[in-house]
Amino acid sequence: MRILLGLFFAMTLSAAGREVAITIDDLPRGGGDRGPRDLASVRAMTVQLLAPFREQKIPVIGFVNEGNASFGPKGLREILDLWLDAGAELGNHGYGHLNINQVPLAQYTRDIVKGEPVLREALGARGKTLTFYRHPFLFTGPTPEIKEGMQRFLDQHHYRVAPVTLDNNDWEFAKIYLNPEYKERVRREYVPYMESVVEFFERRSVEVVGREIPQVLLIHASQMNADLMPELLAMFRRRGYAFVSLEHALADEAYRLPDTQVFRNGISWIHRWGMSKSMPLKMEPDSPAWVREAKVAFETFGTDRTDEPEPASSIMAGRGLPHEGRGGFGCSSAVSSSLCASAGGAEHLSVHATRIIQHGPGGPDWDSADLQHRQRPDAVHQCLPEWELSERQHHDNTAANRLSYGIAQRRTSTRAGCFHGHHHWIDGLLVGSNFE
Repeated sequence: MRILLGLFFAMTLSAAGREVAITIDDLPRGGGDRGPRDLASVRAMTVQLLAPFREQKIPVIGFVNEGNASFGPKGLREILDLWLDAGAELGNHGYGHLNINQVPLAQYTRDIVKGEPVLREALGARGKTLTFYRHPFLFTGPTPEIKEGMQRFLDQHHYRVAPVTLDNNDWEFAKIYLNPEYKERVRREYVPYMESVVEFFERRSVEVVGREIPQVLLIHASQMNADLMPELLAMFRRRGYAFVSLEHALADEAYRLPDTQVFRNGISWIHRWGMSKSMPLKMEPDSPAWVREAKVAFETFGTDRTDEPEPASSIMAGRGLPHEGRGGFGCSSAVSSSLCASAGGAEHLSVHATRIIQHGPGGPDWDSADLQHRQRPDAVHQCLPEWELSERQHHDNTAANRLSYGIAQRRTSTRAGCFHGHHHWIDGLLVGSNFE
């Protein structure tokens, strides 16, 4: 009882002085967004996204993937200048949003340097320097040697890591937002979902750190966030938050807590600190099941980067595949219930797809998929999947590489017979697990 009263007292004291730094990844446009990538469209989205920050003088920092710009260095410079004109800071997110778990460290660090030229030029013109780096997928290195080597590189190049405490799945909502079938429902449910994540990490920071801390929010540069930013900011204000810069947030002592664990997955720094203290992992709320199912249907059958993609249920019905309402999936006996076994809660499931299976679950090649278990030293209390593709390693917006987005999904279980929740398709293939 005394502990509960102490937690309540700590949270009550914190609520009046809460602070959050807003960080936005995948500039100029990304994070699941399926909208057009031409310069005029990205400019319009950017102006709308930044309007509340400019008008209300709210600090914000954007993390740039120069490789995301389909309109060349000159067009990218124009977009970055819009951010700087709005008072934003800018950081490096790598040129090609590489996955450090899938490429050699030397290739990964070259990609960081490749992402600097336009960014440094834009900042230099304002008398600013490039300071912050944000790891793509929040992956910091799959082994102690790679994690340490990565940090050495960042130190040598005078980068500071931009950690995240309010981690979430905004990109899943953004991926389906521009589909008319889902848009209004996303508008109703996105901010309440985000509030559930914020509320969780408020409590969890008290459990891990002993108090609430200045939080760091991660969201992405998408049309959804451009449209719903006023509501998102209002939610934070309603919860007693002031908006601060990333620099201000990181001045808090909490951000000097040790991060001693090695993870192949991208998780909140609050989780990292807790696990470094040998605390059990407690995960934040997941996105609603209907969002995950609709996202998978889009990834499987939709077309890339279209303003009016075909409704998921229509696509699935047209392919003769089972569907339940808004993107639900039928059942198959292809997946064994033993796939996600855990030894004391300490085993990861690794599903290694060694070929593209053309006919979907139950097809003639289904049983030839190479499904294997592997022990992961960083696993705790959850069975977390890691999807690996042997030949294609770099994430882009093609169907075969969308599996990169599947890494680090949470709350995994597998039951023989049914596919619900998160599914990962490669060129029309379900390589399966069941996520709840």
